[in-house]
Amino acid sequence: MHDYLVPAGTGHLRCFSYAYDGDEAAWYAIAAAHVCWAANGVEDDEATLDGYMSLAVNDHPDLIELIANNWDDVPEEVREHLASDLADFVTEHFDYLVAPDELATMVSSYLKAGLWAGTTVELADESEVQSIPLDDLYDIDQCVNRWDAEADCKSFIVQAWPLLTWWRTAGDFGSWEQIGHDFLLTRDHHGTGFWDRGNVTDYYVQSTGRKLSDIAHTFGDSGFEVEDESWFRVAEA
Repeated sequence: MHDYLVPAGTGHLRCFSYAYDGDEAAWYAIAAAHVCWAANGVEDDEATLDGYMSLAVNDHPDLIELIANNWDDVPEEVREHLASDLADFVTEHFDYLVAPDELATMVSSYLKAGLWAGTTVELADESEVQSIPLDDLYDIDQCVNRWDAEADCKSFIVQAWPLLTWWRTAGDFGSWEQIGHDFLLTRDHHGTGFWDRGNVTDYYVQSTGRKLSDIAHTFGDSGFEVEDESWFRVAEA
């Protein structure tokens, strides 16, 4: 298949895409073709190979999403030409899978949830202390290290792929805004989160929610802390 797509002497031609040259682009096309064949029960038709090769050399993002969402349908001997594992593939092609504004939406919602759920203690008078919600004192623009929150959100997406691709279509709880909110609440054990979404009788929603929760719990506490009266911080990624 590779020799069919890349005739002798042409593999070095630059593609200006996620594939460096024709030789590398062919492996993306072959991987996508295997996904198609697995779904349709057809194998080794040249038209499918040609179609996906055209997408590969033209930097088409749908090809990346198709491979990432169906990684297990790609033969191991083909996957080894693309990445060491799915997490590595998603990391390398992250910008093709999640738009910058989508990630920014998730991070902002994550920070808002942390401020909403967090409190700090202040001295009300000489004999009394009071607990004050963080969102009464700060907004998300006062996070001194937003990049660490972004790194954690990005890492969660990588580790949770492709569970999140299904979750995004399962209900209104699948928006990037809600995912950021639930990632914070779940990792900090606030009594709600991924595991608490959707209809309790929907087995697949509940099962996927628990799997997402298990991944979120591996991140530990978010570490929201008051820096001073003007800034707060989150744990380093």
